[in-house]
Amino acid sequence: MISKEELQELKDELQELKSSKQSFETQWKEIAKYIGLAYGSWPKTDGDKITAPDYRLTDVTASVASDTLANGVEGYACSSSLQWFDYAPEKLREDADDKAAKSILEKAKTVAYKWLQKSNYYPVFRAVVRSGCDLGTGGYYFAMDRKRGIPKFKALHLADIWPKPDEYGDLTTLYRRINLTRKEAIKIFGEDNLPEELIKSNEQRKKYTFYQYLAPVENSDLEVKGDGDYLSIYWCDLDDNRTCKEERLDVKPFAIFRWEEMVVGGEWGVDSPGQLSLPAMSFVNILMEDMIQLSELVAKGHWKKTKGLKVNFRAGGVTELENGQDFAFQQATGDLSWLAEHINYYRGVINECYKTNLFLTLTMNIDRTKTATEVAGLTQERETLMQSFWSRLSNQLFEPLHEWLFREIMVSGQIEDITQEELEALKDMEWKIDYVSPAYMAQSRSFELGPTLQWLSDILQLSQFFPTVLDKINIDALVNLDHSVRNAKNEVLISDDDARKAREIRARIEAQANQTALQQEALGNVADAYQKLGKAPEAGSLAETVTGQSKESA
Repeated sequence: MISKEELQELKDELQELKSSKQSFETQWKEIAKYIGLAYGSWPKTDGDKITAPDYRLTDVTASVASDTLANGVEGYACSSSLQWFDYAPEKLREDADDKAAKSILEKAKTVAYKWLQKSNYYPVFRAVVRSGCDLGTGGYYFAMDRKRGIPKFKALHLADIWPKPDEYGDLTTLYRRINLTRKEAIKIFGEDNLPEELIKSNEQRKKYTFYQYLAPVENSDLEVKGDGDYLSIYWCDLDDNRTCKEERLDVKPFAIFRWEEMVVGGEWGVDSPGQLSLPAMSFVNILMEDMIQLSELVAKGHWKKTKGLKVNFRAGGVTELENGQDFAFQQATGDLSWLAEHINYYRGVINECYKTNLFLTLTMNIDRTKTATEVAGLTQERETLMQSFWSRLSNQLFEPLHEWLFREIMVSGQIEDITQEELEALKDMEWKIDYVSPAYMAQSRSFELGPTLQWLSDILQLSQFFPTVLDKINIDALVNLDHSVRNAKNEVLISDDDARKAREIRARIEAQANQTALQQEALGNVADAYQKLGKAPEAGSLAETVTGQSKESA
């Protein structure tokens, strides 16, 4: 167990991280007001519940844009309805069996897909993406549900986490807050490891605050028993003297995504669509309120009347006037087009920040029909602009997930029929994750296949004047590249050896056909020659066979 002094050092560091987060929290709360109910309001104290924010908007452009971006990212990068990742060997021992290595990785991938489909991963991933796009930072926590035999995931609300970057800016250390009831705490930590105040409490529904500290062993001076590379330490906010649980984990059980890192360093993401468009969100709602008020004034006008006069505004009603009294309807007039222009401008700023049009390629400029070339150009432009985003997504969210997932799969015993060769191949093997979702494959098509196809187009044009340049084209290599980049099914592509054999058979058939045609042509020439001579061929000669007649028959 770590000492009381060491526990206090963790609490002091956490307090410093809390203080540095306050300025960001003010901004996040403001953004959440214009986005929707996804985040709730931040608690003022650690024990407060998170409640719905003050959500009174007159314009929902930001919330719709946020939803569109989240849908686009999920659909293009990590959808439950498609294959979006693959496991492949990257480096093997010299004596390792490459076929066995691929086989065990294929089996692990099958289990990974099954686990993710059965778990809550996909809705949690979407929440993490929205948090990263709206607030600049988002993350999730992984754990195994041992009873069900599948992983479970939890989106990390920014109110409950305090990450800490290492010397290279990577978020390798994390403090997170967990609120548990008495019953939940006893189930996780046991009665002997909890404060007496909590154990004796009769409030079954009351939530108690716990904290978890996660950090690489190599970055910490704390001594915790175990062999894993990651420290995990829990303590209750009611106890200043001891921890509730200490353990070492094999792999980091969390991942945090930042839209952009600050140049000066720091743990929180910046310049996200939500952060950049916050002024536009505020202005467009103010302008919409003004538009509504002014529109009502123009449409309904107003009345003026003598002070104290009671007017009967009912249809057919009568109002009796004394001398000097009067009432009259005043029609308001004005041009509201300038206000509409400002509203459309700020809406455009929000949509531009959220890259809305990049995910709605086919509906952009819907007033005119787009050609296939225009659509292809817009799609390539989208992938170019989003390339850095996809890279951060894979590095910060997907890779930590799969490293943890692969380890859990290997120790779970859910891979069936593992051979000795596969086990041997696993030793010292370095493996990699290949992303095969539409987003990542589109990048490959754009940046790997695109230049090749452009080169091929140039060569084909050049061949009109210099046909011999076609000899420089390796068609097999081009077909293999196209198949790989487009992630086409393996069943539709035959091997190079099979293709060579098929070509040899085709060449022999064509050669035989050509030889037969030449023979028939030669025989035809002989027949024509005898017919022109006007005499029948000798009996039993080749000419007789060709012409079908002889001297005797003649």
